[in-house]
Amino acid sequence: MDELQKFAFDVLPDFTGFQKSPETLAPMLKKAVLPLLSGAVSSPLSRNSKPLSATHRFLFLQGLLYVFIGMLMMLVPKLFCMLLLTFIEDAEAKMLMLSGVAVVVIGYFYMQCARSNSEHAVMDTTFDRLTVVPVFFVFCMVCGCRFRICLAFILLDPFLATLTALRWNQEKKINNE
Repeated sequence: MDELQKFAFDVLPDFTGFQKSPETLAPMLKKAVLPLLSGAVSSPLSRNSKPLSATHRFLFLQGLLYVFIGMLMMLVPKLFCMLLLTFIEDAEAKMLMLSGVAVVVIGYFYMQCARSNSEHAVMDTTFDRLTVVPVFFVFCMVCGCRFRICLAFILLDPFLATLTALRWNQEKKINNE
């Protein structure tokens, strides 16, 4: 518990100045947030000025695929389910729309991880898709979630992760020779 307290100590911003003068909050947020947003939008594709490796370009494209799938889930959930040969009710469609938002965000973060051009991005995205994702979707199936929706992600995520790992391995062999 002490290690957790040490880790979490002093991580939040200091709000004491805002208690005395709340009108300083807006200019401070403007000064803190806008440069980050501007930098995120205007930065080049690769963060380390080297061209993205083939594996990272593949990971970036996977992120685009997840954004596309999430947008389908969000904008036309019933059509998304028809493509998986399953049909859902209106209440389920609304929940699938929320899930679509999560898939879009995951896709966005895959795209951002790919831009790092680092081995950690490959390791982290491969690990979670081969271990965490299948376990959680099997749990969802056991709890009564739509079988085909869960199955689609149980198959897609590990398949893409395996292809990513194979591509990374090939790339490392080429670079070491």
